[in-house]
Amino acid sequence: MYSTLNANPSDSYDLIIVGAGPVGLAAAYEAAKNNKKILIIEKRSESTAAIRPQVVVLEPARKTQLMNMIGQGEHLDESDISFLDSLSTSAEIKLATVQRFILNRIKNQGKSGAIAPVEVLYETTLPQGKDKLDFKNGMATISTNGVEKSVRFGHLVGADGASSSTLELVNATLKDSEKIARKTPKDMQHLEGTYHLGAYVKISLKNGQEIQLPEKEFVSSFLENKHDEGLTENQLYFLRFDKRSHEKSKKLFVKLGFIGEIPKHLFDEIQTLNNEISRLNAGIKKLQEEEQNGSFHQASLAHLKEQITAKKEQRQNIAIAYVRRSAADYLGFKESDLEVTITSSKKRPEKNSLKVLTFQGGSKQADKAVVQANGHGFYLIGDAYFTPNYPVGHGLNNGLEAAKLLGDVPKATPGTNPDLSSHASKYNTLSANNARFSRLIMQGIRWFRKLGIGRDIVADLLEHAVEKREKGDKVDLKESLSHTVLANVRRKADSIEQFLKKKFDEPSISKLLRKGHLSYDIGFISEDCPELTGKSAQEKLEFLQKLSEQNNGIPIFIKSSESGNSPARYSLYRFNRNTRESQLVDFADESLIIKFNHILNKNGIEFKDELNVISNEKVTGELIDAVLSKTDLTDPTMPLNFLPADEEIEKRIQEWEAFLENNPSIVKQYRVEISEQLNLLAEVINKYPGEEVKKLFNNFHKNFKDRVAVHDNALIALAKKGPNKWDASGRAPLYHALQYGDLSTITAILQAGANPNKACKYDFETIFTRRVFEKPEIARVLLAHGANPFNEATTSYFMVSFLGNRDSSYFSPKFGIECLLALADPNSKIQRSAVTKIAESQILELKKFLEDNSIYEQYLDRPYIEIAAKRISELTKIPLPESKEDQINLINKFVDQSLDNMLKAKKSFFNVSSSGFFHTSKKSPKEEHAPEVSQEIQSKM
Repeated sequence: MYSTLNANPSDSYDLIIVGAGPVGLAAAYEAAKNNKKILIIEKRSESTAAIRPQVVVLEPARKTQLMNMIGQGEHLDESDISFLDSLSTSAEIKLATVQRFILNRIKNQGKSGAIAPVEVLYETTLPQGKDKLDFKNGMATISTNGVEKSVRFGHLVGADGASSSTLELVNATLKDSEKIARKTPKDMQHLEGTYHLGAYVKISLKNGQEIQLPEKEFVSSFLENKHDEGLTENQLYFLRFDKRSHEKSKKLFVKLGFIGEIPKHLFDEIQTLNNEISRLNAGIKKLQEEEQNGSFHQASLAHLKEQITAKKEQRQNIAIAYVRRSAADYLGFKESDLEVTITSSKKRPEKNSLKVLTFQGGSKQADKAVVQANGHGFYLIGDAYFTPNYPVGHGLNNGLEAAKLLGDVPKATPGTNPDLSSHASKYNTLSANNARFSRLIMQGIRWFRKLGIGRDIVADLLEHAVEKREKGDKVDLKESLSHTVLANVRRKADSIEQFLKKKFDEPSISKLLRKGHLSYDIGFISEDCPELTGKSAQEKLEFLQKLSEQNNGIPIFIKSSESGNSPARYSLYRFNRNTRESQLVDFADESLIIKFNHILNKNGIEFKDELNVISNEKVTGELIDAVLSKTDLTDPTMPLNFLPADEEIEKRIQEWEAFLENNPSIVKQYRVEISEQLNLLAEVINKYPGEEVKKLFNNFHKNFKDRVAVHDNALIALAKKGPNKWDASGRAPLYHALQYGDLSTITAILQAGANPNKACKYDFETIFTRRVFEKPEIARVLLAHGANPFNEATTSYFMVSFLGNRDSSYFSPKFGIECLLALADPNSKIQRSAVTKIAESQILELKKFLEDNSIYEQYLDRPYIEIAAKRISELTKIPLPESKEDQINLINKFVDQSLDNMLKAKKSFFNVSSSGFFHTSKKSPKEEHAPEVSQEIQSKM
């Protein structure tokens, strides 16, 4: 459950978490996943709680943790998709996007019941005061907009940042010996004398030329600054170039995130301006209150607003000047060459206050992360426990790891709680170790600089660490979201697949093409009107056309009067303004007439001698659905489309193009699914008469195919350089090609010398994923090139699962048949000796299971039956049967005989050699093949 309502005073919670930042939300999610009831309170408003633009570098394990938060088949929105695309390709992630992503998981899974209820209260605090918190008895007072209420809790979590007020509140209830002390570690005291600036700007060249960026998106260096004492110091800064903005602008500008150390005098200048802005805002607030009481100070109010604008501009100019100097220093330009601006956010104006930030350096750490009292625990997490400096990730990595452990906290019980003590000990150890490692990194940065090794050394080390993660930490979205890489006929579409089906939705486009817009008027007129009574068909058309054109080309329903026993009849007139065609269609279907009567009577629609125009979309929609339910598109009496939806369809195509541009990783990993959807769309759009729509879609479709070709060609080029060379993720080009699913690319890489059994560096990975199981043509080419699905450790499980275990995620009859065909093919390079590892009992069990032909009828489609039967016919020299039934019988006999051959091979294996499968004489691996199998199969079929 997700709510902004006030908590019920009688409610009790397993955890109250103070702070709805990414770490607080992660702790809530992990605990709710373990069926704990959670209350999160956040002092900020909902609109300002997730706007931090800082970028952090996520560790691989933390990416996996975030990925694992997505439930099976969970609904994803556009922001989730954008986040996942960034997560899969970049080591750097915006804090605000992490925050929104976790909050979406809490909302969605709370509604579906996948996790326990989580309540989120914004603009809510734990007020200070000894009587406001009874920690030992699990009672707290919360305040929402000044209204106080009492709630019970099992444990309390301080996730409220470096200046944790929750820690102060809890400490006030504890004895001195129990209190948590938070202070600056000795090895971090040097940070207290540093000052920092964060700014988010747009840079371009004043001459209007393209601005060339470094290859890396994240860079860092040092800038020489003189202090008041005349000393020179190298001060660290980081630049993050938003390369998507660079590409969109055709390289004319780039959005830039800056964060770095600045001289104290600049910090003081900005802080002075901040204080003056706060004073002026207080003055404005006071005048506005007086204005509400009847006093008017318009001139004074306007003057104060002008002063604030001027002070903000001064503050921006100081920040811009320093960022310009740093960017020019790194990019090799003169400062006068660069145009640097700070743009306002139109969609999220609340973000504008964070475009320029200053803060004093420092690092504080608590002496312990958990304190207990009477079975209740108080946990510190994130910056509330330890505040590292920004070069090592703002504490997000440590915070997410701690959140995962915090989610396992045992429920509170009064008195001594051994389980809680054990958990607290683990949590303290984890928190202390992570903080120690972060301090070690910060110490390294300090001493490199202090020893004068060079301004570029530290920057290069930091950049290298990010770049290594960029290349090595690629997230396989399909594997993570499918929760299995294996084939399963009952597998639900994963979350991204569901999103893509909705994004590239053929039924909705088809509906637009067939029905046009529903937001238009329909006219109703009686056939007894003077202009229609006794008129010829041509005269009727001319009158109806004139009437339609006078009313923006609306369609017109005509109703005839009842005559004797004959019920009323309906006709529909439609004038197509694009083609200047008129059409009058009579409806004779009795069930359709009954449906019309029901809709029209229910909505009180009258047919008069004068046109009665109805603007009710619900009515028009019901009538259109009724017409189309009884009229086929191929029927020449089908009414012309009501109103062309060209503009809306064109808008959708533009949205699709933007999606491809903004989500390159998802497009790459899910290109098969996208391609399937686009092929369906092409079928319906290319039948549409609107030439502009067809042209726009076909150009878009071509652009998509061009992107696919770029992916394919890049993999083929890599394979030609090193067909079996693993990248930083431990995968060779063949592995990636298999995930993309393009047969010609896979074949080209295999022909370049790729070994299918060396496509993955790590034993836990396999090339036999869903892509291979679901596409027999891919399996066929892999097996022909020697791919071995009979891993020694899992041979028995594999073979039986392919064909005989419907509950297995490996169950794929097509793949099982392809394996047997490869074993029987003398030209195949498959390792036949591996099948001798299969247990005899399992082969016999499989033979019995496959006696029934229904398994083939249920799981093999007609095209595959024909392909498999043809291959068996070629191997056995038996004429290809014509009927489906005979072809299935052929497949069944082939499978049964192949299993018999396995049994024989097992018996001969112990007497002869592991190198032979169907042979009784020892041969080298190069000679290992099975020409006898087809003869033996033929003799028994």
